Amino acid sequence: MLSLPDELLQNIVEIGAYLPQPMDYMPPEFDDHPEIGSKRPSSELRSLSLVNRRIRQICLPLLFAYLRISRHSSAKKFYEEHCLVPSPCPKLTRMLSLYGWCFRNRSDADMICRLLPFLEGVTSVRVELPEDEHLDAAILQSFQQHPTLTIVVNARAPSFYSLDRWVSLSVLNVVVEQFYFSYNTLSFRADVSRTYGAFELKRVTFYNHEFPLENSLPLPQFNGLSELTLFIDSRGPTAFSWLASFMSAHPQLRKLWIRNDSSGMHNLFDTPSFLRPLVEHFAFREQRRFGISSLGLSKIATGSSQEWHVTGLTLVAKLHWILNNSLLLETLSLVSSSFPAVELLALNLANYQEIVPIDQFAAVLARFSFLRVLHLYDIFKQFSFDRGGNLEVQREVNMNDQHEVGAAVTKNNVLRCTSCIAKEVPSLEAFYVSEQFYGVDNQLHKGWLYVVGAERKAEGELKKVIQ
Repeated sequence: MLSLPDELLQNIVEIGAYLPQPMDYMPPEFDDHPEIGSKRPSSELRSLSLVNRRIRQICLPLLFAYLRISRHSSAKKFYEEHCLVPSPCPKLTRMLSLYGWCFRNRSDADMICRLLPFLEGVTSVRVELPEDEHLDAAILQSFQQHPTLTIVVNARAPSFYSLDRWVSLSVLNVVVEQFYFSYNTLSFRADVSRTYGAFELKRVTFYNHEFPLENSLPLPQFNGLSELTLFIDSRGPTAFSWLASFMSAHPQLRKLWIRNDSSGMHNLFDTPSFLRPLVEHFAFREQRRFGISSLGLSKIATGSSQEWHVTGLTLVAKLHWILNNSLLLETLSLVSSSFPAVELLALNLANYQEIVPIDQFAAVLARFSFLRVLHLYDIFKQFSFDRGGNLEVQREVNMNDQHEVGAAVTKNNVLRCTSCIAKEVPSLEAFYVSEQFYGVDNQLHKGWLYVVGAERKAEGELKKVIQ
């Protein structure tokens, strides 16, 4: 391998440089979905960088291309270790993510302003700025003055007023990942329309009490809209007569989420006529035991035309007292036949009481030929293994600490089950896990696990979260 030309060697290194990235098309409830456009270096890339100087020169730009800083302490540490002393990292960084950093005071803004000039080659920044215009003014100015920065991604704009301040970034391409649209007379003022037109709004969210119910009001136009989320609740009837015209006016629209906050099926399926054929078969057969709390649709080319297909689905188990060990497996089999194009499947099974053989569960999931991301919520304790065996707990765990033991056993069970599933579902790329500690109330493991290596093991970091 070391005898290969540099260009070929770099191509080989790049193939395994980063961990697999799930699609950025995530359900609204994934509050910590993967960084859009960002990549995470693999352990193999880190190991390769230590082989020799030649390979290290190839690996370093890949290792430091994506930088994520989510709090003041991390920024301060990076500044002291890489900016105040010689380091290759700042000059090699191309994308900076500040997502998750809540800018609470002036010192946070000052830290970014000190740090940014050292990132000489950065071209893209992803950030969620606060509502306090005094705090973000300095940050926006530092973006404007940076010589190589060309794209600023605003991770979330909760209102027009927060978006209006970004108009000053005239020399930059501003992309708004998620915007919560309020449908009222304010939306059609001339200055507001100009503000909308100044940005690329990738994702827009409507709530059903804000839908354009009056035919006299014009439909809003969003530049570059690729994904629309509709939140439906039980406060009143939902009108969809406007949706067909809205979708026709946005030819770039490729993704549509319909989310039902009440988790019941009766509201969700009072939906546009083009959705009914997709859900009728499933709805009437299993609505007493399972609910669908969200549907994700994608526009897929079929021959010379494009059609909408269900590619994302959240299935919720309802509390019931009918003992049937095969109920979940039968339902998943029905879902796979009703919605064969599903790429993302979320299962909320906190109310499901029956034991599920893990091998049979994995076999049913293998019927989803396009499944890429699997979200499992509070189900791992229901899995059983044919070969049995006790779950191992690391030696460093204090066996007298119920909390520590519960956390360790839960994590081991999650890793064991996800790896078992990954081996049987060849298309699967990642899991999103939410699992309560066994024997401990109000605490859980939560996070992303990625399928890696020829053995298809599930690996990643699970955060301990207090509910």
